[in-house]
Amino acid sequence: NAKHVSIDRTAIKRFCTSFDSSRVSHWWNSAPYDIADLDNESQLAYLFVFNAISFSYWGSPKWKIQYRDTEYDGSWGMIASIARAIESDKPILRSDCLEKITTQELGVILYGNVEIPLLKKRAAILREVGRTISQEYRGSFSQFVGSESVIAGNLVKKITRNFPSFIDEWQYNNQKIPFLKRAQLLVADISSTIRGLKIEGTEKLTACADYKLPYLLRNEGILVYSNDLSATVDTGIEIPPGHPTEIEIRSATI
Repeated sequence: NAKHVSIDRTAIKRFCTSFDSSRVSHWWNSAPYDIADLDNESQLAYLFVFNAISFSYWGSPKWKIQYRDTEYDGSWGMIASIARAIESDKPILRSDCLEKITTQELGVILYGNVEIPLLKKRAAILREVGRTISQEYRGSFSQFVGSESVIAGNLVKKITRNFPSFIDEWQYNNQKIPFLKRAQLLVADISSTIRGLKIEGTEKLTACADYKLPYLLRNEGILVYSNDLSATVDTGIEIPPGHPTEIEIRSATI
């Protein structure tokens, strides 16, 4: 039903033929901080905090931070900011502290060249996560995830049921379109990172419907935009969240 986005199937075949998947490892292997040094509970807390507030990094100038004499932005910057907080003994991984975190306190943790976009919203999301884990799961992220018969799809549903900020559903032509990007990323990260925890059914998780993949897919000729949408994107006009063209882009990405 899309009006502004189409998929060039021949470009998919061309890309798959040229792409060398043997050179690719899991993205956490290249991250600026190795969470393997943390215990399992702290790793889970780290992944929850990161995925809860990992979104919307654009801006002019772009938000950047310094960590160990290196400059990072985007999700790398968020990973490094959380690591920087841990190394400065800030209790960013404790649910009882998260449920009370203020916008100002989070601003100190995410300090960079400019204020990160949507800082107030990110602080509210962390309070939601901290409050639920503290009050409903005795302050334990491990208790929330569980240890036996963890099914990926069920965990995604549990995350969105307990944390409304993770709900990522939109209306298109009077139909509900569930992307659930951050919830699925969180489950995928937990599955690939946490030692001794087996999550079944991760192959049913979908692609990450963010704003980076469409850029790549369009550049490869896989996604084709209408003239109107091309003009909007190429001139830097922001498309509001939930706009039909944004839904079309995200759907085509998946």
